[in-house]
Amino acid sequence: MPLNSPVVRPAPHGPMAYVEAIQRALALFEAGRTDEAENLCRAILDSRPNDFNALHILGVCANARRRFQDAVLLLGKALDANPASYEALVSRGNALQALERFEEAIASYDRALAVKPDYADAFCNRGNARQALGRHAAAIDDYDRAIALQPDLADAYANRGSALLALNRHQEAIENYGKAIAIRPDFAEAYANRGYALQALDRHQEAIADCDRATAIKPDYAEARWIKSHSLLCHGLAEPGWQLCEQRLHTRKYGILRDYGLPLLGQVAPEGKNLIVQWEQRFGDVIQMLRYVPLLERIAGACYWQIQEPLRALVTRSFPGIRQVDISVCPSDAQYRIPFTSLPLVLRTFSEQAIPAQVPYLVADPGAAAAWRRQLQTPHALPTIGIVWSGNPEPPNRSVPIECLVPILRMPGLRFVALQRDLREADAKVLKQFPDLVALGDKLRSFDDNAAVIAAVDLVITIDTAIAHLAGALGKPTWLLLKFGADWRWMRGREDSPWYPTARLFRQPTLGAWENVVERVQAALTACFPVAQR
Repeated sequence: MPLNSPVVRPAPHGPMAYVEAIQRALALFEAGRTDEAENLCRAILDSRPNDFNALHILGVCANARRRFQDAVLLLGKALDANPASYEALVSRGNALQALERFEEAIASYDRALAVKPDYADAFCNRGNARQALGRHAAAIDDYDRAIALQPDLADAYANRGSALLALNRHQEAIENYGKAIAIRPDFAEAYANRGYALQALDRHQEAIADCDRATAIKPDYAEARWIKSHSLLCHGLAEPGWQLCEQRLHTRKYGILRDYGLPLLGQVAPEGKNLIVQWEQRFGDVIQMLRYVPLLERIAGACYWQIQEPLRALVTRSFPGIRQVDISVCPSDAQYRIPFTSLPLVLRTFSEQAIPAQVPYLVADPGAAAAWRRQLQTPHALPTIGIVWSGNPEPPNRSVPIECLVPILRMPGLRFVALQRDLREADAKVLKQFPDLVALGDKLRSFDDNAAVIAAVDLVITIDTAIAHLAGALGKPTWLLLKFGADWRWMRGREDSPWYPTARLFRQPTLGAWENVVERVQAALTACFPVAQR
C-alpha cells in the first residue's frame, strides 16, 4: 500500500523562514531522516500550533514509523486546519487501514476522491481496504480505475492480482502480478504473491523460482521463504523445507507471537530443557502436531503445552499428566519456547518414516461415544457417515457447495450426520430434503463433543478442516475432499497421507472440479458398503 508524501503548499505571504523550514522538513522526510524532520516540525508548531503543513508532515512521519494511532491523531488535526487536503485524507486513510479500521479508511478515501476524482493512489488504497473486508469485486473496480488514471501504477496491478486470487481467478491473478513486475522489476512482493498463486495451480517449480527472485531482491523477506517452504514440503518432508517453514515466525502474520523473553528452541537439542510449546495457527495445525507430545515429553525436562479451551478436555484424556496452560501463560521455569509447527524441526522427523503416525493418538470419551452410537443407530444398522463441507474462507477453495454433495447424500442405504457446527441458512435449506440426515449444529460445543460423534460413526467425509485432523488423529477412516493444489501437508499426487494412516485423499483434477471428486466418492462408497446399496 503506497504511503503518500505530503504535498506542501505554504502560504504565499508567509515569512521566508517558515517556507524554508517546511521545505527542509519535507526534504528530510524524503531522505529518510525522519527524526530530524519531526524535530523541525515540532519547532514550527511551537509558534504555529495549528499549522497544516507541519501537522501533515508529522502524520506522514508517524505512518512511516508505523505509529498509526499517532498518525490518525496528527492527520486529524491537520484536516481540522485544511479539510479539503486530499493528500492528508489519503494519508489518514492509510493509517486507519493499518489499524484495521477499514470502514473509516474507506470513508477517508471517499472524501479524498470527492475533492480529487482523478487521484489514482486513493482508488488503489480504497481497493485495499475493500479487499480486506472481502469485497473483492469492488476492490477490482477500484484498481481498474486507478490503472486507467495511472497505467504504470504497479501496486494497483499487484493488488488486483490478490483480489483475483481471492475470487479463484488464479491465471488472471498471475497475469496481473506479471504486469506489476514488468513495470517494477524489483517488486519482491509481486514475485512472492505470484509464487503463492502458482502453488494453487500445482506449478511448484515456478513458484520456487518466483520466491527465490523475491528473496534475491529482498534478502530478509520472510514471507517469500515461508511460501517456498510449502512447495518444498509438499514434495517431501525433508529438513530444508522445515527450516524454511521457520520463516513464518518472522512474518507479519505470526511475528506477533509473544516471546515471553524466551529464545526459540530452533534446532537446539531439547533433551533436559524446560519448554513451553506455544499455540499458533489454527486448531487443525495443533491437532496434527499433538502427535509429538509423547516424544517430546520423554526427552525434555518440564513441558508446558498452550492449549485453547475447546481442545482441553480431549487433550487431558489423550495425554494423562500433560501440563496444559492457557495460551497467554508462560511458566516461570520455562527456558525455551517452541511454536507447535516447529516440532518436526526440533524433533528432526525429516522423513515420512520418522513421523509419529501411530493412530489413534487422541482418545474420545467412551461413554459419550457409546451414547452417540445408540442415538444414531437405525433399525437396519445402516452405515453411518459424518460429513463436513465448509471450512475457513481463507485460503479459498476449502469449501464444497452443499449442492455438489447432493448425489452423495441421496445414496440409498447410508445414514449421514452433518458435523458442520455453523449451518448457513442456505445449507440448512438444502439439508431439509433429507429427513434422515442428522444435523448436530450447536450440540458440538467442543472438540471433545466432535470426537465422541466421530468415534460413533463408521466413516468421516470432510474437506480440509480441523475435523479432518481430528478424525485422522482418532484413527477413524477419513476421506478428504481436496482442492487442486492442496495444502502442503497433503503433499502431491497421492491418495494416502503419511500423517494419518486411515486417511484417503480425493483430489480435484482441476481447480473447482468438485463434480469429479463427488463421482469418485460415490464409487468408493458403493465399493465399501455394497450391502447398503442394495
